[in-house]
Amino acid sequence: MIEYGFRVFGFGALGRVQGSAVYRSIIPALLSVTILLVFTYGFDHTSEDFTQHPYVYQVLVAAVTFLITFRTNFAYGRYWDATTGIHFMLSKWLDTCVTMAAFHYQSSRYDDKKPPSFGKHPEIRRAYRVREHLEFSEFGYLEKLENDINDADQRPHRTNIVGFLSHERKKNIAQEGLSIKNIALVSSKRINTLNDWVPSSLTRPMRDETLTSPLLNEAVHLFSLLSAVAMATLRKDTRLDNLPFIRYQAGNSFPPVDPNKMDTVSLNRLLADLCFILGISRGKKYRSRHSSIRQFGVLGGISEKEVQALKQARGEKAKVALCFMWVQEFMIREQLSSGLGQIPSAIVSRCFQFASDGMKGFNECQKVALTPFPFPHAQLTIFFNLVVICYFPFLFFAYVNDTTMGCIMNFITVLCLHGLHEVAIELEDPFCREPNNLPLTTFQAQFNEALLTTWAGFHPDSFLNLPPEDSCDKDEEMTTIAEKPS
Repeated sequence: MIEYGFRVFGFGALGRVQGSAVYRSIIPALLSVTILLVFTYGFDHTSEDFTQHPYVYQVLVAAVTFLITFRTNFAYGRYWDATTGIHFMLSKWLDTCVTMAAFHYQSSRYDDKKPPSFGKHPEIRRAYRVREHLEFSEFGYLEKLENDINDADQRPHRTNIVGFLSHERKKNIAQEGLSIKNIALVSSKRINTLNDWVPSSLTRPMRDETLTSPLLNEAVHLFSLLSAVAMATLRKDTRLDNLPFIRYQAGNSFPPVDPNKMDTVSLNRLLADLCFILGISRGKKYRSRHSSIRQFGVLGGISEKEVQALKQARGEKAKVALCFMWVQEFMIREQLSSGLGQIPSAIVSRCFQFASDGMKGFNECQKVALTPFPFPHAQLTIFFNLVVICYFPFLFFAYVNDTTMGCIMNFITVLCLHGLHEVAIELEDPFCREPNNLPLTTFQAQFNEALLTTWAGFHPDSFLNLPPEDSCDKDEEMTTIAEKPS
């Protein structure tokens, strides 16, 4: 996906070659102009030899315009359907994991760690929070905001929600000897031993291994793997010998949505632009190279056994179905063993419904990925594009007396109509048409970071300074929630 701005009235976007329909249409437009020049200076004819009325050309131009416009409209519909489906899929799978985490925090594992509930203390009539508030002044707020932005730009890596909670709020959330410090991230490789999930080389300022949850660790890995396999299937990478999966490094910068901004691009820019204009960059060799550069990150990495199991699954749906079965089995196993707390089964069933809705979104995307644009319509459009290139020179020869003006008008007209055809080609396959394809690796990284929020634990302001038990008037006693030490 190409990001562009609107500075200088948007004219800055004209210099972009990769992904442009304008530059792809220059060669057909020049070919049409060449036919006009050859016909003008190579043959002794007049305009009266071809037509007596422009209505003949108007019918042809109208028919070709409608044909190309319809194909472009259908191609944009496919692109938008794919965009909607991919976001729907990720949102539902994220809902499933977040809901599982919320249920898990109500299990007996956290009985001595979770904050007290208002429902268990009906004597509390009032409560207030003590928080820091940033004074909104005309200069102080803007200066602090500018300093925060500058500090963020100077950091080599962004911190994620895990590091933020454990570092910035560790003083706020300590109450009565309890500390809600975030548990460790997944390890650098897939390990079957649960005790090894917490790496010893964590750079976090604080961590509490007693709060480590193997359930959440496994949950975020399975959902990250499911999403990565689904996106690789949509990008047709599962047909390759090597699956494009790597261990996700939490906190690193997101992959750029524009392939041209990848640091690992080794081709000379001029050569790459030329390959795009000529259509050479759409071959299998270049697609394999693109997939090897833009790999999908999986939280916790991927083990050899998982790779072997995925390779044994045949077909476009089998690999995703296998990962989905792993997720379903994991949720059922944890529900039966009270890993999701004493939540009624009817409520836990929403997790399965959300996961199933995510599979529906995946199948909607796969419908676009596996079903090409109908061949009869594509062939007809290609044929009439050739007609436009060869026939329009006669139109401008017949009705434009000045040769220079005729060449300019012929070039612009063919460039416009053939450009619409190129737009349709770029949009009709939204997962593979680099660089106008959807940035799946960026979506995967953002999905991984969203999964990590399930490790944040309880809300840091949920802990109460309960009134003393010997208080004579508990109804009038005010309770401080998450009071910050002075």
